[in-house]
Amino acid sequence: MQISSAFIGLVLAAGPTLGFPSPAATGTDAITNATAIPSLPTATQSVANSTASNTASTPSWLPDFTQAPPANFSSLANGSLFSHWRPKAHFIHPSGLTGDPTSLWADPKGTGAIISTIYGYLRTVPGASPFANALRAAKTNDYVTFEDWGVTIGPGGMNDPIAIFDGKAVPKGYKGLPTLIYSAISYSPISWRVPYVPGAETQALAYSEDKGKTWTKAPIPPIIRSPPADVSVTGFRDPYMFQSKALDRAMGLKSNLGQQWWATVSSGDRGKGSRIFLYKQEGGDWTNWTYVGAPLAPESNTTFGEYAFTGNDGVNFECVTPLTLGQKGDDANGIEVFTMGAEGNKSVHSWQLWKIGAWKPASPVEFEVHATGGLDWAAGYACTGVEDYKGGRRIYTCMFTEDFVTDGKYKQEWQNSLTLSREVFIKELVVPDNALARTRASWAIKLSNGSTVAADSPAVPKSKDGTLTLVTLGQRPVNELYALRKKASASWKESNMKLSPKTVDQTRGAQIKKDSNGTHVFVPFSRSPSGRHWEMEATLKFNFKVLRNVNVSDFAAGITLMSGSNESAVFSYQPAKENVMITRDLALSSDLIYKDPQNGTLRLWDVKDGKSFSTQSLNVRIFMDGSALEVFINDVFALSTRLYYWYPNSTQMGFWYHLPQGSAEDDMLSVSWSNVQVWEGLFDAYPKRSKNPVDLGVYDSPIGYPQPPANPNGPLYYDDSYNIPSGVNGSRWSFQTWEGA
Repeated sequence: MQISSAFIGLVLAAGPTLGFPSPAATGTDAITNATAIPSLPTATQSVANSTASNTASTPSWLPDFTQAPPANFSSLANGSLFSHWRPKAHFIHPSGLTGDPTSLWADPKGTGAIISTIYGYLRTVPGASPFANALRAAKTNDYVTFEDWGVTIGPGGMNDPIAIFDGKAVPKGYKGLPTLIYSAISYSPISWRVPYVPGAETQALAYSEDKGKTWTKAPIPPIIRSPPADVSVTGFRDPYMFQSKALDRAMGLKSNLGQQWWATVSSGDRGKGSRIFLYKQEGGDWTNWTYVGAPLAPESNTTFGEYAFTGNDGVNFECVTPLTLGQKGDDANGIEVFTMGAEGNKSVHSWQLWKIGAWKPASPVEFEVHATGGLDWAAGYACTGVEDYKGGRRIYTCMFTEDFVTDGKYKQEWQNSLTLSREVFIKELVVPDNALARTRASWAIKLSNGSTVAADSPAVPKSKDGTLTLVTLGQRPVNELYALRKKASASWKESNMKLSPKTVDQTRGAQIKKDSNGTHVFVPFSRSPSGRHWEMEATLKFNFKVLRNVNVSDFAAGITLMSGSNESAVFSYQPAKENVMITRDLALSSDLIYKDPQNGTLRLWDVKDGKSFSTQSLNVRIFMDGSALEVFINDVFALSTRLYYWYPNSTQMGFWYHLPQGSAEDDMLSVSWSNVQVWEGLFDAYPKRSKNPVDLGVYDSPIGYPQPPANPNGPLYYDDSYNIPSGVNGSRWSFQTWEGA
């Protein structure tokens, strides 16, 4: 559960021209206190009343996007930016908060999946706490289009008076029914930044009798009531149930391998580092789980290998997800993987990591890490997955966080979405056996027996054929997205382009600017989208001599994603630094939005092609959907970020090329672009949902969807007979109402 974007249902708290970005360097907590909700302007209230009749007139209080943006958001009416940056093709609740994806589960018969998230909304039950965190779900048959199902489980019971946080659902468990184990919250605030209150988070059980449409809370105490007694935790949440043959073996089990149920809980040991706690189900009893140990316990702010590739483990793990993957997806005999969020090392977005490794017997068990990398390099967080039983894939999605510095979420009347669904799997590469391959980073060496070791392991002798097989985490958008290109309103293919220091001056249409930083070249596409809902793909080819070449460290090339007279955004790759960058020179002030470049690290390998080696190209696939931008490269790299454009005419796209000073005759700086295609007009992720903001509850309350109907699982108000406190900053709730608790 990410701190900065989960409300517990609480309210959380002039530019370059010619498509050139300005020169730039390359490169919060689970529950927070409630903040006051700004009052709606009178004009907004009157418009809300008038629009109740579903009139199509444009409210006079909407911003004029042809004029310069405001210096602050307070001058705008709440809800006035509802449509401006809203995605069309992403999972997003009608209004209010879209939080961590959680409790995802799929029908084993392959008939569909349930995608749910933490959902913050305003409650209006008399006498109730005004805010709540529930789980709100949608049904999908293809992982890309959805049907709203509403709130499936909410807080207010004996175990969860304050909120419901992340969990894991399985198709068959308690009473033979779909079963959910989730974090039940009874106290706030909760954060790795503040002292932890014992009892604030426990793990509770619920089951479903309607295939996941609603969850009924089992009338029992929490099944995991407290962290290990000898640990001063920074958090204790996000349980995840799983099965693993490799873990069974490491724990000494001899029979029925892969049938034992295990569970992880995400945590940290204050002053010592992030933690994964492991629990074992006893005797097939879904209410009986015993603590095993902490199989992954890095020291605070551990960096596994080269920081640029591996990130940092921070001080508190969240949303830990154990997997066993092969080259096509889920594989019970495959390679062991963890994904997790890591808090405490980055100032804006927490690290979203993956780890490849192996279970090892050790007092009683440990997870030996062999590689670590970034699952999403910017705004994607709290990532988790769901089984695709029909196709054998593991489908992943992440919370797509915002980049507002101030109160932009009120002006949208929605906050966050999910990323597009992606497949995760094991990616193998056959590369030369050299120092690059044997660097401890985001790849491991695969041995002949199928096991893995860290890339710098001395146990691996020099290979006889001069090659090594490396493994890393693969990821790419789900294949279902290809078919939806047919719904594009327009599509086109650009002619191939090649630029070099000697040819830029002769390139038709090239716009060239020279300054102390070098030469900046922008070649507009033959046409550009009219809006900000599109997909594109392209292949960029660099000369192998510029890879990791410190003499041309500032050389870069890429795609201008959007440009106008007052703002631009550029995707680029710096081969010398192995750096992927999104530059955001936007019209809105940096006092309102984060505009720093977003960076990730990607190596282009020499890979075996038959009997010889060739340097990888940069195969790029980019989606822009309102403010949501997602970049996928070479089936291993993903970066999600926000582009808060302002002007309607800043839509021009083109080829982007930057030469450092003193490189006018250097032919190794040539770059070619091929297979450049654009599909404008993304599909509608909610074909059955109204598009009228009035129907979505935007003007009904300062924030959130209209009050959901009473949850069938328990009251959405506090029952004094259980001595439940007021919640935020109140005294902690005691479990003494449960006999024997």
